[in-house]
Amino acid sequence: MTKADLPRLMTRPEVADYLNISTGTLANWNSAGTGPTPVKWNSQSVMYLPEDVLDWVHSRRAE
Repeated sequence: MTKADLPRLMTRPEVADYLNISTGTLANWNSAGTGPTPVKWNSQSVMYLPEDVLDWVHSRRAE
């Protein structure tokens, strides 16, 4: 497997921009256990897999 084969991770600002919310709201959602599932690098740094963000968005569809 090469680096090119790995999925690109999204930063908190990128996800917040995509969802049209503030980074603070996204951080609050993570603390509450809601929102897209983050990948935690350490106690202060999180990233997101794009497919996790899209899966979360799709799970929020109104029926």
